[in-house]
Amino acid sequence: MIITIIITAVTFLVVVGVMLAYWPKGISVNENDKIQLSTYIGKPQLIPVDEISITELPEGMLKHLIRTNGMSLGKINLATSRTQKPGRRCSSI
Repeated sequence: MIITIIITAVTFLVVVGVMLAYWPKGISVNENDKIQLSTYIGKPQLIPVDEISITELPEGMLKHLIRTNGMSLGKINLATSRTQKPGRRCSSI
């Protein structure tokens, strides 16, 4: 009985730890002109601003996507979509 409780508690703590390691905490720009993506646990990811390029979305690109699976949690929407061409899949956030 006690072993079952310990295994359940350890499993729960591992799952919560993994979730907090990937749950976004905030986005900011630091003094070195790098975008900092922070999570609740772990080191933040740094993206140099110079490497970011903003391009226009080609016309009609999104009209061929079909949503096959998805989830919404608060203001975060996750979806798995596929194009109308068979065998081609893409994931979007």
